[in-house]
Amino acid sequence: MSNTPGDAQWPMQWSLSGKVNWRASRNTALALTAGSVSIILLIVAIAVNSTNQPTPLIVVALIDAIIIPAYFVAGVLDLRT
Repeated sequence: MSNTPGDAQWPMQWSLSGKVNWRASRNTALALTAGSVSIILLIVAIAVNSTNQPTPLIVVALIDAIIIPAYFVAGVLDLRT
């Protein structure tokens, strides 16, 4: 069971004064989180690859870029039930 109603808006950004700048629906908030994590991990994997790091490190970074978004998708699907 979800802690928030399905139509609730989640705060996504706060100003320095502590006021919420903008909100998103639960599913959008989780999707944005998963997407931003994927992009960051992909950038890290590319940066590591360009510095001739060991292949296992690159493989782990790419696997993380798949597993973390899948975890968030599973969370969204679980919250819907």
